[in-house]
Parts: sequence; C-alpha cells; structure tokens
Amino acid sequence: TLNIVSYLEGFLPKTSRS
Repeated sequence: TLNIVSYLEGFLPKTSRS
C-alpha cells in the first residue's frame, strides 16, 4: 500500500517514512 504512504507524505513529508 505504498500509495497510502506517498499520499500521506504529500501532507507530512517530514515524517520521512521512506
């Protein structure tokens, strides 16, 4: 579900969940 991760990162890029 990388789609969700990339979607959230769009709003919270500081989370650095990559």
